[in-house]
Order: sequence, then structure tokens, then C-alpha cells
Amino acid sequence: MSVFTVTVPLPPHELAPNARVYRMKRSVIHADYRDRVRELTEHAVREQGWQPPARARISMHWAVLMPKRKRGAPGDGLYRPFDWDNAVAAFKAGQDGLVRGGALAGDGRDQLEGGSVTFDNTTGPHVRVTIERLA
Repeated sequence: MSVFTVTVPLPPHELAPNARVYRMKRSVIHADYRDRVRELTEHAVREQGWQPPARARISMHWAVLMPKRKRGAPGDGLYRPFDWDNAVAAFKAGQDGLVRGGALAGDGRDQLEGGSVTFDNTTGPHVRVTIERLA
């Protein structure tokens, strides 16, 4: 198998690169999201029989359907990025969860290269991550 796919929830809004969140609160949110992604990744790795490659390419498809809200009602607390660099930055905790879940050998520059980042406003909310084996 040369391609692995896992669908995970959108990251919390506090993980956005421009979010103004106290660092201790952000670290707890980062750890919670990382662990959620790790659990989903472990299940997908077992189900798909995936072995982490020495070198891989990661692509993300952000399904960012906006919820219908009444005026003044709070949002769902999920981050919906407008551009690819903020999407990649907000998903750092998710990437750490992919490594801990066994989908990637590591996320260093010698082990991982960036693929495409796409957006869909008609479905979701989730992030579908695709990992391609390069070596």
C-alpha cells in the first residue's frame, strides 16, 4: 500500500496561528487535539495495515462547512482557515498525532514533505489527511 488516508476533526480555534490564547491554555488544547488525532490514526493504521514510511508526502483536504447560526449564538469553536499557510500551521498538533499514532516515522524535514492543501465549503467539518509513501 502506498497511500494512507485518515479523517480527523477540524482543530479547535485556539490552535489558529493568530489566536490570542494564553500559552498554558494553548498547550492543553494542543495536547487534547493531538491525542484525539492519535487515537483516530491508530485505528486507521490497524484497519488499513499501514507501515510508516521512512519518507512521505502529506496532503490535507479541509472540509470547512460553516454551521448555520442564529444571530448572537456562539460558534462551534472549530478553526476554519482562509488560506493554506494558516491551515498547515493550525494542523501542527494533528501532525504530531499522526506521528504518535504510527502513520508517520517522524515529521522532520528529512522524513516529510508538504503536498497539497485544498478546501471544500460544501461538506464537513473535518480534515482528510492523505500520506503518500516516497521511500
